Amino acid sequence: MKKIQTILFALMMVTVSLTGCLGGETEILDEDGDGVADNLDLCPGTYVVAEPTEDGLIDSDGCNAYQFDDDGDDANNVADLCPMTPAGESVDKYGCSQSQLDDDEDGLMDDVDLCSNTPAGETVDVNGCVDADGDGVAWDVDLCPNTQQGSYDSLPEPVDADGCGMSQKDDDGDGVMNKLWDGYNYQSLDLCPFTPAGETVDADGCTQWEADDDDGDGVMNGLDMCQDTPAGQTLVPPYYNYPGCSDEQWQDPDADGVKNYLDDCPNTPTGETVDENGCSYGQLDGDEDGVGNNLDQCSDTPAGETVDANGCAPSQLDDDGDGVMNDADLCPNTPAGETFDADGCTQWQLED
Repeated sequence: MKKIQTILFALMMVTVSLTGCLGGETEILDEDGDGVADNLDLCPGTYVVAEPTEDGLIDSDGCNAYQFDDDGDDANNVADLCPMTPAGESVDKYGCSQSQLDDDEDGLMDDVDLCSNTPAGETVDVNGCVDADGDGVAWDVDLCPNTQQGSYDSLPEPVDADGCGMSQKDDDGDGVMNKLWDGYNYQSLDLCPFTPAGETVDADGCTQWEADDDDGDGVMNGLDMCQDTPAGQTLVPPYYNYPGCSDEQWQDPDADGVKNYLDDCPNTPTGETVDENGCSYGQLDGDEDGVGNNLDQCSDTPAGETVDANGCAPSQLDDDGDGVMNDADLCPNTPAGETFDADGCTQWQLED
């Protein structure tokens, strides 16, 4: 018994000695004050409050819910409304990507929804778009949303990329629609489809002039592509789409691709490139000096100046080569190499 007491006393003394050496109790570091030693703390920057909510409770690793981001989208679990974001997708401030949102609530996620602002309650197609008139053009780009849909005894009206049929268009803006759709075919409605803006028209969409037939060929002016058909000439068949044109006007004898009734240069040489008026470069006179482009050596003669056979005016020529144009040169025969003044004259020419 005495031996045991001796051993216990010795242990007590060792403990007292160690305590004295350490300066009292051993210091445990916990910089964020969360109750977990720094060497064990997996979240060393934890914010500690006096009365934490459930999300703010600190676990044995020194972490709370605000410090976890399970889907790695940089939105912590507590604030993340979409906790299962696919890897790599960009998210909004709520932690949601486009593949997780359906802003217009039409059942199609935003990343594949081509019409992201569909009105509530509308039935949408596979692209998330509404096609109210069933013409194959979505409502958000359909400029004519009331196209005739057809029925058991009629067909839907054909439409263009804007969702519009010819019965919904008024190309010349005269208040009369282009065509009438009868359920199977188009019927002409605007008999004068090229009426100039601002003109007063009748029920057929024609002005008084358009309704007349000035050249007496049986085709009213509003449709007549050849306004001056000579009397008695036979018109080409209407299926050629040249209404009011005779066979002669419709032909293209110089084979430049421009019909006679539009060709300002009906004798273009074979193979030359022409403009919309049927004229090649050589048949035009760009500076209107009376000399064609193909012969004009001065193609930018000022208007009104008299030119020579080469299309050049005195203001464009310098016969003696002294740098002073003929129209301003008081000494037009200055020898080459001489020194001359602003009037093109040398000293000896002035003295002489």
